[in-house]
Amino acid sequence: MFHSKMAAAAVSAFFTAVGGAFYAQFVSYIDPDSVMSFQFSLLMALPAVLGGIGTLWGPAVGAAILIPLTELTRSYMGGTGRGIDLILYGAMIVIIALARPEGLVGAFTRRRPAKKAP
Repeated sequence: MFHSKMAAAAVSAFFTAVGGAFYAQFVSYIDPDSVMSFQFSLLMALPAVLGGIGTLWGPAVGAAILIPLTELTRSYMGGTGRGIDLILYGAMIVIIALARPEGLVGAFTRRRPAKKAP
């Protein structure tokens, strides 16, 4: 089991390094803000958090909701320069996080009743 996990990590690191090397040659300049800004890393994590961490379908459900919502709010409200699209986007995330801490996929899973102590 350990060797399989290490092999998977090594293969993943190899392909990440190859992709980074090609990107560096294409752009000719790399710094942390241009490659992995805070906003970009946050946008990568939010679908998993919203859909449900630790589930198979959680990140896919989160991405299926967040990506179209982001594009719709940006296209309909983003041109004003006031940031209303970002406020609505953030409010939706807060509401779902408060209503369903286990994520959206947790709304469709059956909860088992707790066993009573004898």
